[in-house]
Amino acid sequence: MKIWGIFRMFFPEQFEDNIFIDIGEIIKELDSKVFIIRYTMFPLALLFVSCCAGALTTPQYYDLGKAQTYFKEFVTKFGKKYSTKTEMNYRFEIFQENLKEVNKLNQEENANVFGINQFMDLDIQDFIQHHTGFRYMKYDDYCKVQTDDHIPDTDVPESFDWRQRNAVTEVGDQGKCGGSFAFSAAAVRAEGLMKYNQGIVHKCVNIFGVNHAVLLVGYGTENGIPYWTVKNSWSSDWGESGYFRLLRGEDIDSCGMQSTYMTTAELE
Repeated sequence: MKIWGIFRMFFPEQFEDNIFIDIGEIIKELDSKVFIIRYTMFPLALLFVSCCAGALTTPQYYDLGKAQTYFKEFVTKFGKKYSTKTEMNYRFEIFQENLKEVNKLNQEENANVFGINQFMDLDIQDFIQHHTGFRYMKYDDYCKVQTDDHIPDTDVPESFDWRQRNAVTEVGDQGKCGGSFAFSAAAVRAEGLMKYNQGIVHKCVNIFGVNHAVLLVGYGTENGIPYWTVKNSWSSDWGESGYFRLLRGEDIDSCGMQSTYMTTAELE
């Protein structure tokens, strides 16, 4: 049985140590059939657009009249420190604007995907500057593209998750270093994920372009909705224990994931 891998991404030599992983040769059993996974020095590369909305649930609504209470809880939960009262008041103003945006996003998509996380006291410029770090490069200058228009039909499991096979490290926190390369082999547009909380991301828009790197670790289906499982580098306090899920399917751009820098890697 053969299973085709997802994506591959190529960068100049100076980045290879950060974005390539060596899974090696692993023997696994699936549906009583033994198959060998041969992955040597490959990255799971995603190009992302992360201004998003997600799965259909009861929309989360934050009472703006309780913004001060929400802010105090936010400061305590995430250990926020402000040097002056002026700075604290400034951050509270941003926090209130972000609350309004969360309510708007959830209402527009009838979703409970966005919510209060550690970035709620940042404006979009601060967030992009300090918590992203992907540097876009023209791939034509660094790689040779090989295509295969005859990928065979294969039987693949309905769901797959590298975490269940102990092939994924713990979620890291890049902090303000902008070093998402060290945690990943994929790139995304991160501005929409700034307010992500849980669920399946459905829609994305291109605001700042590709600016963040992440790692694809699996796929599955929830309530009939197919999704990708993606690892981020903003700590396990963010999203779904450091991960998020993204709508997948034919003719779905998946936030830019199914665009450039992709080939398939074969699993035997």
